[in-house]
Amino acid sequence: MTYVILERLFRDLENKEKNQLTDYIISKYNCIDYDRLISYYGSYDKMCLAFASNQGSEYDIDEVFERGSHKVYTAISSTLLKEFGLKNVKDIFHLSPADQEDLARRLFYETSAQDWQIRKYFRWKK
Repeated sequence: MTYVILERLFRDLENKEKNQLTDYIISKYNCIDYDRLISYYGSYDKMCLAFASNQGSEYDIDEVFERGSHKVYTAISSTLLKEFGLKNVKDIFHLSPADQEDLARRLFYETSAQDWQIRKYFRWKK
């Protein structure tokens, strides 16, 4: 969503409605698999404790930053929801590896995404 679209959506809303719309947008487009995240800690409470206890080393995260537009990832998400009938983009993580590969192959032909971008979207290692 662009800022122009968001401004148009929020323009005539009251604060409560703005908060509701914000919650909806975050829940709809959130890419975090919370069940999987919690599984790394054993429980929600342990996860929260770990977050509160950590001094932070987020700059040590080995993440490749790309220059340019990330619009291709929006196109992938849109295609998954509209063309392939997924209810939520996170549903791809619940598919079998074979089904994920099939879906990735179809995305390659249906979107302008390059192979490495699809692999990144699916969180596959090289």
